[in-house]
Amino acid sequence: MNFRYPLHRIVNGRPARPGQFPYIISLRYDNWHVCGGSIISRNYIVTAAHCTAHIIDGDRFEIPSLPFSIRAGSIHLEEGGVVVTVAETIPHPGYNNITLDIALLRLAQPLNFTEHINSISLAEADPPVGANVDVAGWGRLGSGQARSEILQYTTLSSLTNQECNRLHSHVHETSLCLLPDQRLLNGICQGDSGGPAVYNDQLVGVASYVMGGCGTAHPNVFVSIAHTRDWIRENSDLN
Repeated sequence: MNFRYPLHRIVNGRPARPGQFPYIISLRYDNWHVCGGSIISRNYIVTAAHCTAHIIDGDRFEIPSLPFSIRAGSIHLEEGGVVVTVAETIPHPGYNNITLDIALLRLAQPLNFTEHINSISLAEADPPVGANVDVAGWGRLGSGQARSEILQYTTLSSLTNQECNRLHSHVHETSLCLLPDQRLLNGICQGDSGGPAVYNDQLVGVASYVMGGCGTAHPNVFVSIAHTRDWIRENSDLN
């Protein structure tokens, strides 16, 4: 029997409650949502490098000229919370398309923390195999579908890199693979890049890409915070 599920959420997720993910932000370019991100301090956000810079000539970054901004403190994509300009984008020096796809954003002014705006701590280790990991974002509700105006979230299951490479080769050692529910086919989609993967109230991953398209049985790939934690601390105010 074929089971069919309506593609009306992050893919097949649930709407978030106000304040449920106080660390998530919408990263905006020319006031247009491009990616997600996570607050790690009053002054810094962590997101995906491909959201802020593109690789040209193999090893040089091309960074858009217009300033980025973030919206924090709202589950609504286009209203509520606060909007703050990004003063500096800092892609990981090892970023190369899907490798080390992580970046820091330094804000032009510090955030005021409230019950709807707060930071999340960085994990020191990847989640154990089979752990339930929450992901969230305002991305497309399925391949070819519109974005969600309300923050959506769902739960994926963690894999080892060895198992992930068995399913899809060439996964980088600094990646964290999360597997969709094989019946529900939930997960991230375009517009969710840079957003958080959370286990035990700690940031364990940054959304990077999806194997085989949105809403499939293939793993979703994140950058492992455990593998990039030292770089994040050295290039932000966490030290």
